[in-house]
Order: sequence, then structure tokens, then C-alpha cells
Amino acid sequence: MPLAAGSAVEAARSLYDLHMRLHASGLPVGEDLARYRPLLSKRLLALMAPAARERDRTIAQTPDLKPPYIEGDMFTGLSEGATGYKLGKRNALGPDRESVDLEFVYDDGSGPPTRWRGRAQMVREDGSWKLDEVEYGDFDAGVQGDFVRAGSLSDWFK
Repeated sequence: MPLAAGSAVEAARSLYDLHMRLHASGLPVGEDLARYRPLLSKRLLALMAPAARERDRTIAQTPDLKPPYIEGDMFTGLSEGATGYKLGKRNALGPDRESVDLEFVYDDGSGPPTRWRGRAQMVREDGSWKLDEVEYGDFDAGVQGDFVRAGSLSDWFK
């Protein structure tokens, strides 16, 4: 997969297009992680590494217990994930930092779709824009708590 170096918006689109194709839950592993890796910042990858070790250690030591970090959609903030997304406004935060507003929808056909927003924090590293953080929640309507995780992706690893 080519790196999305052109703009923060293109990089966010590459990541979320990949995410929608993979329907990943929990921490990505194996081939999925290899696909995500070029689109994730060094800081974010550094946060993911100890979480992966904890998940793997729990599986090895207590195989009958559900390990941490295997469920939930870390890139959208809704446990079930999203069935679609749209990119919104781009916000310049500095020469190598931008945010991109996100709009997500989850529609399993059983009732009205769930809609929420998020914000992708992007950083330029090694000539490419990469995801550095996701802020969860609906910033306009306050749709958080029961449906959408509050806080940020970094909080997921605490």
C-alpha cells in the first residue's frame, strides 16, 4: 500500500478506507498491523507495543480469560465500529500537525443508524502524514458515554 504523503486529509482517508475494508476490532495484529503501520505515527505505535505485549502475555498465562485489547474499535470509538465514514474540515495546528474532522455511521439495518463524530490528529513524520491520535465523541451533540467512548485513542491504552 502506498504511503499517503500528499496531505493530512489523504492520509486520514487512506487509513479509514483501510479500516473499513479490514473491519478490525481491538489492536491490529499480524498482516493487519503491517497494513496499518505506514499510516501510524511513531508515538502511536509506541503506545500500541506494550498493549500488544500485555494482550499476548494474558493469552499465554490465562488462556481462559478474555485478554485486553482484543475488542472494540480503537479508530472510531464505538465498540461495534463504523459501517461508513466521511472526512470533514481540516484544521492546521502547526507546520507538521493537522486535525481532520470525522463523521461516522454504524448501520446494521436493525434500526436507525448511529451517527457520531471524531477528530483525527495527524502528524508529518519522515515526509508522510500519519495518524497520531483520535479524539472520540460527538463534539456538537454530546453523543458519548453509552455509545461512543469518551476521551482519545491514547486513553484506550491506559
